Amino acid sequence: MRNQLVASGSWLFLFLLVAPTAVAQSSEPYRLGDCQALITLTTDTRAIHTAERVLASDRTEAYCRVTGQILPEVGFEVRLPDDWNGQFLMLGNGGFGGAIQAVIQGGFVPHLRAGFAVAATDTGHDADRQPLASFGVDRQKIIDFAYRAVHVTTVAAKDLIADYYGSGPKLSYFSGGSTGGRQGLMAAQRFPADYDGILVAFPVLDQTSHHLASIHTMQAMEKAPIHMNQLPTLAEHVYARCDGVDGVEDGLIAEPLRCPFDPAADLPRCNDGIARPSCFTDGQIGTLQVVYGDVKSQGETIMPGLPVGASAQGRVVGPFPPYVGSGWNPYLVNQNERPFRLQGSASFLQYMAFDTPRPEYDWRDFDVDTDPGRIRWIRTVLDATDPDLSAFRAEGGKLLMYHGWADSGPNPRMSIRYYETVRDTMDAPVTDFFRLFMIPGMFHGGGIGNPSVDAFAALRAWVETDTAPDRLTISYHEDGEVVRTRPACPYPQVARSMGTGSTEEAENFECVTPE
Repeated sequence: MRNQLVASGSWLFLFLLVAPTAVAQSSEPYRLGDCQALITLTTDTRAIHTAERVLASDRTEAYCRVTGQILPEVGFEVRLPDDWNGQFLMLGNGGFGGAIQAVIQGGFVPHLRAGFAVAATDTGHDADRQPLASFGVDRQKIIDFAYRAVHVTTVAAKDLIADYYGSGPKLSYFSGGSTGGRQGLMAAQRFPADYDGILVAFPVLDQTSHHLASIHTMQAMEKAPIHMNQLPTLAEHVYARCDGVDGVEDGLIAEPLRCPFDPAADLPRCNDGIARPSCFTDGQIGTLQVVYGDVKSQGETIMPGLPVGASAQGRVVGPFPPYVGSGWNPYLVNQNERPFRLQGSASFLQYMAFDTPRPEYDWRDFDVDTDPGRIRWIRTVLDATDPDLSAFRAEGGKLLMYHGWADSGPNPRMSIRYYETVRDTMDAPVTDFFRLFMIPGMFHGGGIGNPSVDAFAALRAWVETDTAPDRLTISYHEDGEVVRTRPACPYPQVARSMGTGSTEEAENFECVTPE
């Protein structure tokens, strides 16, 4: 099986669905506890709402489903399979959280089939009643969303596992993408003993800087917007400059940071100042320079510029049936409504950024030079940017992170910046417990050539057999069939063709450290 990205409910709920490989079962089946008896485990801080047996179906084997709440409002669900593999998996959220059902629909079934006891949380609020960041009027809900809900749900789930099976999990995992990726990094930083292995995908780890940079970009977009019908022209000229940088012209930009693309020099101009699909106005060139340029405040870089390449066509996955379109849609451009990055970031400024919520705050009033210095408290609770992972390493934990080079949601360079900071901070090599892989062509769900990678299987092998991932195999699909494979190499290594054999096959590439 392979990883897939799905979305449910609204754009908030993009998350990672990893399909684990089967594991060997014990020769002696577990003696199941009484599922309904778990309802008696309510305490002064934890309520068990329901505990019920769910019979086997064509989707899953039988399991015990437990729902509950941890004070003050952290909702959770745990599913305990009859044929337990002895392991636990916590699944992460997307966007601003606020829903268990979205995580359940995407992630529970394949893991239950593989024998995992699985858990998820609503992060302490209800997104239907408090959409986007509007729950930020309650500081406790911010804390629960930021880091507490995942931890206390993990503790509760392990308690239920021990009561139901008679022993706790032998191994514990976390898997999440986007906000779920931030949650995974937060767990490694704040609660290093919670998990043996953590899978982090395309994390919005420096969430505060992500939102501030998004607002700066959206201000430029409002002044001189890039139109949907111009994206093919943009992609054409970007790929003409960048596709062959890695030595192979294949419709993928594998090393975007080496690309010499310059909007001012490489794009056709609309000399009459009227934007058309085939050219760009001076104002639009300025907008693209903002998109691809570093966002700075008082001379300090808040967020690196977005890598080139995401404007191309690929399989877009989101809160809608998958379709073929530009990777900029709907994050940077959106045909009939606000781009997703503007929706989330404007709400962040209204309800989270400042010490007191400002529901009437107009994102257009944000000043990138003066306002970031006023935004302090939220960084201390929300951003998973602490580079000291020594406690996680001491616990024997393994952290595998990947990010698509064509992601228009969380900036891929944010992951690189964090990895490099950890590497430069730790007093020993980090590759023995932490590795980052960059995936060419991958959007924030789907991507160019519809790529997938079974990163969870690699993480399990690392944890369970000490087989460190020297490369991951990326599969690119067409009509449900794998038509190309490529290696993803542990950063800073890159995949380069060995000059023999088909460039459509991963075995003909090697991982090298660029000069």
